[in-house]
Amino acid sequence: MATEKRHGARHSVEWPAHYRRPGGTGWRPCRLIDISESGAAIEAFEVGDDEALTGVVELQLRAPLDLGEMMRLHGSVRYSTRSAAGRVRVGIELEPTSELDPQLLDALLRLNTFR
Repeated sequence: MATEKRHGARHSVEWPAHYRRPGGTGWRPCRLIDISESGAAIEAFEVGDDEALTGVVELQLRAPLDLGEMMRLHGSVRYSTRSAAGRVRVGIELEPTSELDPQLLDALLRLNTFR
């Protein structure tokens, strides 16, 4: 049985975002599916059939309603799965230097409810 390592509750969201591997050639689109103080899950787009998402990734997102500047988060891929339909879901454990402050997370989630 796997041990649960999450710190803080995950919150379901539907935010457009971008991801890349550090040193990568460019940002690729994704959809942020859920987020917590210490982790996130994305649906990654433009992933080749023979491509595996592993290692460290960067996320770039803007607060809902386009308030504020772009935020960048860094983390390690903890799992990556591909559905029969070809959708790629990636779980990311955020690095301590980019963990979301609980107050910032709360503010982002409250903004999201007024969309």
